[in-house]
Amino acid sequence: MAEFHSSNPDELIRSVRRPLGVVAAITPWNFPLQIPAWKLAPALLCGNAVVWKPASDTVAVAAAFAEVLADAGVPAGVVNMILGPGHLGAELVARPEISGVTFTGSVPVGRSIAAAAVPRGAKVQLELGGHNAAIVMPDVDPAATAAMLVASAMGTTGQKCTATRRIIAVGSAYDDLSAELITRVCALQVGDGMNDSMSVGTLVSARAAKEVSAAVAQAEAEGAQVLARAAIPDNSAAYSAPTLLAGTTDLTICSEEVFGPVTTLLRAADIDEAITIANSTAFGLTAAVFTCDERVVRRCVNELEAGLIKVNAPNTGSELHAPFGGLKDSSFPAPREQNGATSAEFFTWSKTAYVRTGTPRSNS
Repeated sequence: MAEFHSSNPDELIRSVRRPLGVVAAITPWNFPLQIPAWKLAPALLCGNAVVWKPASDTVAVAAAFAEVLADAGVPAGVVNMILGPGHLGAELVARPEISGVTFTGSVPVGRSIAAAAVPRGAKVQLELGGHNAAIVMPDVDPAATAAMLVASAMGTTGQKCTATRRIIAVGSAYDDLSAELITRVCALQVGDGMNDSMSVGTLVSARAAKEVSAAVAQAEAEGAQVLARAAIPDNSAAYSAPTLLAGTTDLTICSEEVFGPVTTLLRAADIDEAITIANSTAFGLTAAVFTCDERVVRRCVNELEAGLIKVNAPNTGSELHAPFGGLKDSSFPAPREQNGATSAEFFTWSKTAYVRTGTPRSNS
């Protein structure tokens, strides 16, 4: 509850919040525990019941998390889990009892959710795809920068919406950065993700690996150069070779999200061109800049079209207490996830009450 002064000395203005009611949470497979936790926790704390549709690829993790919630004392019927194919999510969103939908996933599915829920007045929170750029200026250490970029692009097999998809080397930064990136990508150890000596494991499925391979092949057909490609085992079709490409912004892979360990190195003559290239996609989730120049930092923070800006740090990674969300096609105009204040703004309705004292009493 918040209180505000009134122009009337006998009146107090109070803003109070009430739960939305029943909230639908639809979560992806790539963070099967973390994303449900940061959606369900604020929804429950704000007094809502939740119907949760986890991704069908990670139902075992979802079931384990549901057991944890029950063991922690969440009352029966407050968190309800639906397991099944994707079309169940569409049916859930269409239910008139659903007063809010929080979704993380692809742009097309997110847009369909908004089209179904917004016209009836339901709140919608969408965190969608990304095509994240990292700008590298000539004044930084190429070895240290390359280490962070390879981890950001190839870590978690590139299956993060915040992964570095484009690396923009400015001016003379290109040659040294390129050499460092090639060395590190070629050195990646691909294998069983349960083996601590491995750098990169399998993708979520053989189908996903096939889609990544097709995107890389298309890029090569369009003129991209393969600068580096790590070796992969031949004992699973779900492996995707970590790949560093070089090319231009005309490549399809430089505008369409590819969910795998692939990144493209691009050239920019100066910071003006670098910012233009970074902003050239329909996405706006994260962006990074590596520089020692405070003027460049200020320009990037102000001009890069992304909801999360990283300075001298990789695109991936965020603090759970800070607001998280993108711009353009990466999100939807709604309060951000994670931060307590913005989460409360989404998961509640607000009322404003004008409470006046000193009203004359009846003489009866």
